Amino acid sequence: MEPRLGLKWQYSPAAHLGLAYGRHTKFEELKTYFYNHPENGLTNDLRLSKADHYVASLGFVLTKNLSLTVEGYYQSLFDVPTIEGTSFSFANYTQLWQVNGPISNNGTGTNVGIDLTLEHMMSKGFYFLLTGSVFDSKYKDAQQVERNTLFNRNWISTLAIGKEFVVKGKNLLGFNVNATYMGGGRLTPFLERESLIAREVQYDENRLYELQGDPEIWLNAGITYKINKDKSTRTWGLDFQNALLTEQMAGYQYNFREDRIDEEKVFFILPNFYYKIEF
Repeated sequence: MEPRLGLKWQYSPAAHLGLAYGRHTKFEELKTYFYNHPENGLTNDLRLSKADHYVASLGFVLTKNLSLTVEGYYQSLFDVPTIEGTSFSFANYTQLWQVNGPISNNGTGTNVGIDLTLEHMMSKGFYFLLTGSVFDSKYKDAQQVERNTLFNRNWISTLAIGKEFVVKGKNLLGFNVNATYMGGGRLTPFLERESLIAREVQYDENRLYELQGDPEIWLNAGITYKINKDKSTRTWGLDFQNALLTEQMAGYQYNFREDRIDEEKVFFILPNFYYKIEF
């Protein structure tokens, strides 16, 4: 059973207070429940991970088209699967490729943060959505050592903004930008001496996700042209993902040519040209 409760108090025409609680369960990848215990060969007897979510929010209508929301939240995770004798917790993974020890439900975690949202509803072809968030995300491993989670960037801000222009009386030419500025991703320090001997990066798993990369800025931009017919709408569009050509720090790699450890960065740019018909 997953109890949920939400309350909203409209204490003035332009302001409201909200409170909410919910318990949520999470299924891991199906194969997780079929890994065999390395000591007795039996399938690990795992429960579903659970989390209690607590949320408090304040909302304000500033103008006819402009609103502000402030939301604080606290999440308490428990019964999180961990790999015994290691610093690894399933709180950090969306996919798992291998397991090197018995799995048990003795992990916990916490997420706490504040979100601010300033929203301008579409008016005269113009809109924007500005958000900011500061947060802290921690977990405890099987040894009950508290660490940063892989996702603990600590802060993030986004801006989505767009404008539509009327063309030929009823068609629409639209320009949209989505920008994100956020704290760097979490990194694990490497053991330099051991890495040079092995000629392969050896990470210090006792300091999992202790380091943090540089802040990152991402920009997506798009242009659309909508042709409105009596019985359909035809849209031509062009999107650019990562228009600023941002590189993301992904960890470290061994440089065989120079016999040293280098930073490993990943990069992508994804232009997307599309056409769709809506009836």
